[in-house]
Amino acid sequence: MALALLKNQTEFEEVEKRVFPRFPVGSLILKTEDQQLWQVKDISYTGLQMAHHQACPYGHGETVKADLSWNGEHCAISGTVQWSSAHRAGIVFSDESQQKIRHFLKLEKIAKNLKSLAKDDFVQEMVQIPSHLAYWLATDGPVEVFVWRHPRGHGYSKFQCLILDTIVEWRDGLGLRTGKIVNKRDVETPLHSEDEIFFSFDQEVNSHRYQLAQSLIQAIPEQYQANREYEFLASKFS
Repeated sequence: MALALLKNQTEFEEVEKRVFPRFPVGSLILKTEDQQLWQVKDISYTGLQMAHHQACPYGHGETVKADLSWNGEHCAISGTVQWSSAHRAGIVFSDESQQKIRHFLKLEKIAKNLKSLAKDDFVQEMVQIPSHLAYWLATDGPVEVFVWRHPRGHGYSKFQCLILDTIVEWRDGLGLRTGKIVNKRDVETPLHSEDEIFFSFDQEVNSHRYQLAQSLIQAIPEQYQANREYEFLASKFS
């Protein structure tokens, strides 16, 4: 679905929307200097979005220093509040913290923590998984891999690799595309828990984003490689 978002006061940016199922696999936790624990909703190598059930005490331009923990490892970071709302805030990392995060969130380390969700009994009890979703790997970041069957017939209609703020997507008839996340909205209803994500796609395949997804696919744990879906993914990055 093609849409237009306001990029600034005089310019619109064409974006496309995708809707994905959501299941909380996150173990990224941020402890601020006042010892408050924040959930990390999204993270990239340049910043993060954090959420708390209590009111957000931070305002635009304030400095935040915190300890980022993930699977028993820790990283001291600092940054500036770019925006804040009732229970969330967006932080832009300092230059020093950006370098730390690139080491802390190495792609190989992220890949080792991927979990298979599409056929997990517990996940199926908690989330309504779309019937055509054949393969779903996820971990913190978000970093997720989706492979979708054709609604009719055999084979696969599309895949998406979401890597922090990057998307690499293949669609039958359209081929491979790369892009970035420009907006994200949680959708909560009594029966569904989904993410609506808006992407701006590159005019041509971005080699850096392609190589990022290629590296992720190659680093997927072996237990998730012995299937047709992985063979399909690997064939698009060979």
